[in-house]
Amino acid sequence: MEWYLVTCSPGREEECKSRIEQRIRFSGTDDIPQVVIPTQEEITVKGGQRISSVKKIFPGYLMIEMEMIPTNFRIVRDTPGVRGFTSTGKTPIPMSKEDVNNALSRMDTPRVVTPGLKKGDSVRIESGPFRGTIATVDEYLESRGRVKLGMIMLGQESKVEIDIAELQKL
Repeated sequence: MEWYLVTCSPGREEECKSRIEQRIRFSGTDDIPQVVIPTQEEITVKGGQRISSVKKIFPGYLMIEMEMIPTNFRIVRDTPGVRGFTSTGKTPIPMSKEDVNNALSRMDTPRVVTPGLKKGDSVRIESGPFRGTIATVDEYLESRGRVKLGMIMLGQESKVEIDIAELQKL
């Protein structure tokens, strides 16, 4: 079995997925085990609050794991809302293992959206033991949703790592 990208109407991915799954149930095939809408949780920080939303990785596409036989091809292709498989001409092209692993791993890992912070920006710490302290951004650690800051404490410059939700850009 291999993974294929199927084009559908943008904004109707859920409806298209539901229709394909319904046709799979009615046909009784075991050769199409998964239909996936590739999405990723996106975390944005606004006003010190974390706002979580779900974004589509490939808007207008579904990922389908299936054995490419004529019956399965027709089940998917003839579903209302499906525009077709990604292909070169008439033959659908399976996704590379790298692309599949990348998309599936992105679905498991939330992405923290940078609130426009860069090295040298001034920020105020809004919560925690350093509340009210003004500091300078040294490094933005996007994968962890944290920022390394330089600040003056007890007359000496100190480095502190803080969660991005605790900061307010000045």
